[in-house]
Amino acid sequence: YMKWIEDSGHLRYADNPKHGVYGPRHLMPVLAKYVQSKEARYGQACLTMLHDYDRWMRAETAKTGWHSNYMHEPTLIGLYVRYLSQGGLLDPQNDPWFKDMILFMNRNIHVWGTPEDFWRGPMHRAQGEGMMKAIAAAWYPDAPEAAEWKAYSEKVWGDFWPYRDNPPNDTGYYYGAVFPLMLGAEILGRQEVFTDPQMKETWERLMWEVTPDGAICPYGAHGGWNSSQGQR
Repeated sequence: YMKWIEDSGHLRYADNPKHGVYGPRHLMPVLAKYVQSKEARYGQACLTMLHDYDRWMRAETAKTGWHSNYMHEPTLIGLYVRYLSQGGLLDPQNDPWFKDMILFMNRNIHVWGTPEDFWRGPMHRAQGEGMMKAIAAAWYPDAPEAAEWKAYSEKVWGDFWPYRDNPPNDTGYYYGAVFPLMLGAEILGRQEVFTDPQMKETWERLMWEVTPDGAICPYGAHGGWNSSQGQR
């Protein structure tokens, strides 16, 4: 994986880390390089990206009334927090700008660019919003909305966990829910998501669907051969 990162040119993002809405996704290879090398310039690039993402999110909310980053960004940011904190570059409890960003992010989320919020069900929209609010409440239990966010996230988790599965019979929407569930479980320490016998059956089923390069034979709702390839 690191060889691919180095050969693909993705590390050039460290020289120009301001990518707006795409920052949390684009800079993941840079974060991986930081974890591997401990070189401060890669960590600093990730930090610059987070500041620029914060700038974009506030501008977008001022323009449209909300933002819709519910599926990838919240849990990816959780990974940045873990490793930048370990390197001493970010303290989520004592860096006020970061706390403000996370609270702003959760206060102004409207999934899928619609006025509706607080979606329900095991599908990607509800699981993405539920997981981001679970993480925010865990990080900042003193926030005025923390109890509401925690209660909502628990209801949404209850829409998924008793079944260890979700209904979409497809290669697109299904993986849209897997992404925040998997990373959110890792960030929140919900190891049962990876060890529970019934859940392990789900992981094994998904594993058998996917070829080594992330491709999958399309069925149901999909965007082609490589629909959601990166998530897989």
